[in-house]
Amino acid sequence: MDSGHESRRTVTVVFTDVTGSTALGETLDPEAVRRVMERYFETASGALTRHGGTVEKFIGDAVMAVFGVPRLHEDDALRAVRAAADMREDLGRLNEELDRDWGVRLQTRTGVNTGEVVAGDPRTGHALVTGDAVNVAARLEQLAGPDEILIGDTTRALTENAVRVESVPPLEARGKSEPVTAWRLIEVVDESPYRRRMDTALVGRGDELRQLWDAYTRSVRRQSCGLFTVVGPGGIGKSRLIREFLGSLEGEAQVLIGRCLPYGEGITYWPLVEIIRAVAGDQIEPGLRRAMGDDPDGPRVARLLAAAAGAVAQPADTEDVTWAARRLFESLSREQPLVIGFEDINFAEPTLLDLITEVARWARESPLMVLCSARDELLEERPTWAGGLRNATTVLLEPLSDDDAFALVEQLLDTPLPKDVRDRVIALSGGNPLFVEQLLATLSTGQAADVGALSTIHAVISARLDALPDEERAVLECASVIGKEFGAEPLAALVGADPGPALASLLQRDLVRPSRSAFHQGNAYRFGHLLIRDSAYTRIPKGRRTELHERVALWIRTSGVAAEVDPAEMIGYHLEQAYLQRTALGPADRHAQDLARDAARELTAAGMRAQRRMDAPATANLLGRAADLLEGLQEDRIEILPEMALALIWLGRHEEARAALDEALRVSIELGDRRNEQRAMLGHAFLLYSRTGDGAELERAADRAVPILEQAGDAQGLVRVWLWRGFARQGQSRYGDALQALERARLHLAGAGPMAEERTVFGNLSLCLWVSDAPCDQAVARCRELMEQERERHATAEAHIAIPLAMLLAGSGQADEAVTLLASTTEFFSRSPATSRAEIAYYTGLAHQSAGHLPAAESSLRTALALAEEHQHRPILCEVQASLATVLCEQDRAAEALAHAEASRRNAAPGDVSSQIAWRSALARAKAETGGASEAVELASQAVEIAERTDSPVIQGDALLADAHVLAAAGLGDEAREAAIRAQRRYADKGLTTCAERAQAFAGGGWAAALRAQ
Repeated sequence: MDSGHESRRTVTVVFTDVTGSTALGETLDPEAVRRVMERYFETASGALTRHGGTVEKFIGDAVMAVFGVPRLHEDDALRAVRAAADMREDLGRLNEELDRDWGVRLQTRTGVNTGEVVAGDPRTGHALVTGDAVNVAARLEQLAGPDEILIGDTTRALTENAVRVESVPPLEARGKSEPVTAWRLIEVVDESPYRRRMDTALVGRGDELRQLWDAYTRSVRRQSCGLFTVVGPGGIGKSRLIREFLGSLEGEAQVLIGRCLPYGEGITYWPLVEIIRAVAGDQIEPGLRRAMGDDPDGPRVARLLAAAAGAVAQPADTEDVTWAARRLFESLSREQPLVIGFEDINFAEPTLLDLITEVARWARESPLMVLCSARDELLEERPTWAGGLRNATTVLLEPLSDDDAFALVEQLLDTPLPKDVRDRVIALSGGNPLFVEQLLATLSTGQAADVGALSTIHAVISARLDALPDEERAVLECASVIGKEFGAEPLAALVGADPGPALASLLQRDLVRPSRSAFHQGNAYRFGHLLIRDSAYTRIPKGRRTELHERVALWIRTSGVAAEVDPAEMIGYHLEQAYLQRTALGPADRHAQDLARDAARELTAAGMRAQRRMDAPATANLLGRAADLLEGLQEDRIEILPEMALALIWLGRHEEARAALDEALRVSIELGDRRNEQRAMLGHAFLLYSRTGDGAELERAADRAVPILEQAGDAQGLVRVWLWRGFARQGQSRYGDALQALERARLHLAGAGPMAEERTVFGNLSLCLWVSDAPCDQAVARCRELMEQERERHATAEAHIAIPLAMLLAGSGQADEAVTLLASTTEFFSRSPATSRAEIAYYTGLAHQSAGHLPAAESSLRTALALAEEHQHRPILCEVQASLATVLCEQDRAAEALAHAEASRRNAAPGDVSSQIAWRSALARAKAETGGASEAVELASQAVEIAERTDSPVIQGDALLADAHVLAAAGLGDEAREAAIRAQRRYADKGLTTCAERAQAFAGGGWAAALRAQ
């Protein structure tokens, strides 16, 4: 323990007290009582110190001792329990002496408890240890009976194989809000406290190594991509196995590795940045262009990945980055087989996990292997990880056998161990290679006597750290604040001295290792294992952690290094931790409030960048953390809440979004902040629209907000107002008005800066061009113009425009180009929010339907239906169900179509005109073909009547053609022919020649065939 300094550590506390000592004074002379108690204290302290305990104080007749101060041992819990048992046994022998000399016998009661404390140095006037673990030990002692030893639940868990205990009813302890779980110690039965099978690495991994080679060989032979994930607990040997495999590829393949940071909730692309830097060097964009050679996508890929790495100002959204990463990997693999490694993906953001799976899903004609390692938590969070990919393999590493653990011990040691020690190491390791390594490292420090009693990996590592020289331990603790990876420069800033000599020693001890870092330039290092970092960090008192996290944040701000990495998330994380550690010790003072504001600013900046790239999970996470930090700072908090709510809406977390908007609205009214009041009201209206599809309130909210946002000069707010107004007018089938609103939104984009909504504006403009009365040739030309404009701004914006363009082409006789466009867009939308993916799948289905590709249309519509139902995205749910019913009818599956048409009616919003038309037409067709002709005719007629009130020849033509089918099924041939002719005219007015020809064919004889089929 550092002299004169506090530290946090896990210790075991023993309290023991003499029962009935007051009665001694009635039978013995005071001097005799003193001698009796001196003999007792001597016996008790002898047992305690014999097992390595430190006797802190005598309190009346009670003795308190601590195991783990000043030196931690891996078996402190077992030492304490053995000391308590020995005290009881020694007291029996002492009582023979006391009975002979004074005619008295003593009884004691003892409590033993393990937990975290703050340890001080008594020489400086500090208590040896303080913390709840001390209080609980004292309460256990008070509740124990004569000659009884009660041990706490944690102590029991750490010694379970070394003791025999029996449970006691939960104890009501003074000062504790919950009953205390305790166990009565019967006897100590074994020196090995805790035996378990734990997982670790390399020896004995022949089967797994062959699986890796098979997967790699398959990718090379088939020129295809494969995803291989190695899963197992910490220390099981994932990295060791992967290093062995990669070492065997030397000269065979190019290997690029990226590491996920454990605190990287918001650090989405760090592993990718490491890979990018390995390919491109310090000059990312030029380096990537060189790496991709004459690939025509090279310049765009270089620009997008440079944006992802923060090397250029223009942000890149998640879909762009996914596409660009895939294209880079495909290009590199054409020169030589490529292995892309992502380490510790259990720490990865959802966005990065999606990128990995989408690269594996869509990479083509590439000898490419994507190799990942993860702890078990990955499968707990994502139980279906890679489950939908046929080219994916996941391997769970099991513990080593005893024979393999023995082989590992033999390899790790220069000289053989005594058989009994070796056997104990193997038995205690539980097959976990890291545990074996740490046990053997502990032996090398001269702690052979402790080997048989080591309890957990944490205890092993903590004991190793405690045995370090003060200078090395101080360096390791400061490094743990920086993170799993750390650079020499920030470490020197924290230590206040040159850390070089200490780092050299730590490297030799294999506690840290050299590393390449995307963030730390110059000499960089990483902990040998995350558990080492965690153990070092846990030792630091929270007050000291606050100071160190602040200093790391300051260093990142002022260092000027790693300009290609946006530091806001890192700065925000460290300031957030500084605030949380400080407020864990007491109420937030002025400095804590300043920390909260500063951290929130950084997290907000990072969150808004995530929003611009359409990374909804990261946006919600970062802005949510920022909002939490601003609790009580209302003016700052209400700026964040509407943006956070929007991300939550896109994620389908509607109740959380509602709560955030409710708070923003209430506080804005209280503060008289009209701008944020309107933002909150708009958010509520958009939430209602997202859940019900009713745009009336959205348009009313937009009307109220426009003058206030214009007065405030809120360009981003105005983009959303006009965009959402366009949504509402589309829902009312007022497509000419919607086009005008969307054009207003487009104009405000110029002053709004980068926005996630930019693509949506252009995409919806294109949709309105398709559905409105704009002539087809003009609409196609305008879509192509928009696509060309956006190609340089967003690689995937053209995909959003491509969907309505494909529908225009499919409807006007250019089916081949339409199909090509549709195929090129599929991958772009795989990582959009679920609601966006539902809309894209819906429109893709319509395009296939227009081109006459009914099975493809059905497949897309079923995908859209699943997504819309899962997230209750009602603006399109009704129309998806109606379109699916229509496609099923066209495949002569009217009975199946009927259920979807009925569901469409239930989900139709009263104010959504297109939905009201869609469900009526679909239900009419399904009923007409299943025996409900009279009701079907009425429904189809209603749909036509409503459609005629819209300004869309496409909607009118679809309703009329559905009416023609219904009339034919009802035996009304002339009426059916007339309806088909009217539909043909609507389509022809628009210029949708394929649709017009289909309607003309029905008018020219198709109606008669339909009539004969009834």
